[in-house]
Amino acid sequence: MSNAAMKLNETSSDAYEKLEALLSPDVIKLKHYVDKGEYLLVLAKDLFGIPEMDPKMAVPVFKTKTSYRAPLNKDYIPNPRILEQVVKLLISPDIDLSVCLKGESGSGKTEMVMYISHMMNWPLTIKQINSNIRVDELEGERSLNGGNTGFVHSDLVTGFRNGHLILLDEVDKIDPDTAAKLHMPIERKPWSLSANGGEVITANGYTRFIGTANTNMSGGARRFVSSQRQDAAFIKRFLIVEMEKPDKVALTNVLTKRYSSLPFQVIEKFVRVAIAVNDSGTEDSVMDIRQLVAWVGTSMTLKTFSLLDTFKIAFASALPLHVVDFVLQAIDLSLGEDKDKSLEYFTAKKSS
Repeated sequence: MSNAAMKLNETSSDAYEKLEALLSPDVIKLKHYVDKGEYLLVLAKDLFGIPEMDPKMAVPVFKTKTSYRAPLNKDYIPNPRILEQVVKLLISPDIDLSVCLKGESGSGKTEMVMYISHMMNWPLTIKQINSNIRVDELEGERSLNGGNTGFVHSDLVTGFRNGHLILLDEVDKIDPDTAAKLHMPIERKPWSLSANGGEVITANGYTRFIGTANTNMSGGARRFVSSQRQDAAFIKRFLIVEMEKPDKVALTNVLTKRYSSLPFQVIEKFVRVAIAVNDSGTEDSVMDIRQLVAWVGTSMTLKTFSLLDTFKIAFASALPLHVVDFVLQAIDLSLGEDKDKSLEYFTAKKSS
């Protein structure tokens, strides 16, 4: 990012965060950072603690204390390859387009954006998108305050002006006519607010838009009926990054970190079923990380229920009828008679 970029304008505080709140003890001790005034420049592999990231990739960590920094989910484990792609695209001075993360529900799209916000101390504005969202929700509206009527800018416009990372969550659901109002700002060009007589708001040098979507915004996805077909002019303003389907190692890492009290052999059983379900070839029966975690959590809560019963509660019962047989066959082939045993049985067996 350029040093010539405008300063982050934070109304919450002008104070800087302590180093300990931004960087790991090792990075601070070894002084593996460069102070650039408004931000610290740190190697990505050191900041994110992921050795396999590009060893030459440096990222900014903003110093200004802000209430808009996303909280850290300590159970979240990012995909290093996708994380590197997304961060590089966001901080590149050569790219004016926005980024969109495309993937299944529960694939970690929103979680990745919040992780980036926290690790880089990048103030985050989140706008949940739906087909009924109005232009004044994007731009702002007139409001009575102290007997006077004035225009109140939306959170989006405020974030646009103040250098926020702006998340358009489920952007493929937006009404195409409303989406047209975002053509200029998502390229970080001046935003003319029609709701306030054409007032022009200029983007801060640190402002970035990032969307999440289940589709590529071109329509025709049978499973995601609320997603809309967007105009080509809107789609072309996004660089679309596909989230990767988590493999056995990734799923195991997530469960091991979140449920450290469970024996590894038990975690393997859950992962084995998830992989079998996702390899069944039926797109309507994908078991994502969120659903896998829900199954394990349900099994721990209803610890006397069989794994088959908790599988149905957390996953299978919500599926279309034509795919239920496929997923029940997947758990049967993966676990055999073990599917009829409870989590309590397996944990007691391990401890005895």
